[in-house]
Amino acid sequence: MTVFIILFFITCPVMGYFFYKILRQNTKPITVIWEFVFISFFVLSGCLFCLVWLFNGDDYYTAIDIVDGGYTPFASKHLPTLIVFFVLAVFGLIKLWYKGKTLPPLLFSLCIVFVIIGISISAAVIIQTSTNTEQSGETFLFALLPIAYMITSITVLVSLVIAEAGEANTKTYLNKFLNYLNQKLAKTENQSCGFLPCSFLSLQSSWRS
Repeated sequence: MTVFIILFFITCPVMGYFFYKILRQNTKPITVIWEFVFISFFVLSGCLFCLVWLFNGDDYYTAIDIVDGGYTPFASKHLPTLIVFFVLAVFGLIKLWYKGKTLPPLLFSLCIVFVIIGISISAAVIIQTSTNTEQSGETFLFALLPIAYMITSITVLVSLVIAEAGEANTKTYLNKFLNYLNQKLAKTENQSCGFLPCSFLSLQSSWRS
């Protein structure tokens, strides 16, 4: 039985990689590898999150034996809201990852908003799970999913900003304020970090010029 379990955990990632490679056959191999690593980490953290939830899913007002499990860090009445925001955040992340600036302007802006909201909620989840003392010992696994989401989201957002910063050097905007920000962005050496807000404004307005 142990051999079959080991083979399962070996063959699944390998088969998953080759399947993903077929889907992304027009992408550079190194990019496909890094994307698959991010996706694998995200899926694994999601599975661990659900597994830990099985043993820590009781509300604070329910009498339980703390040895056998623990209380959920999220009240049941708030779960629908959290699930909706999580789905929207993942949807926005996937769209930005694979489509980027080719998305329609409105959808692109909405995806940016969803991803940023997801990052904020992920940070709150990490704080909540790290300070909740009425859970069983393995609840640190709760934090893996929001950490995976934050790492992936920030990576995607920074890549979009870097791509826009490179294009912004040759652009001129009719709006004087946007044109001023664009010139500042073009002159700075650390484009992706120092002028993130400027690049975001330019990104949002690039369809209008």
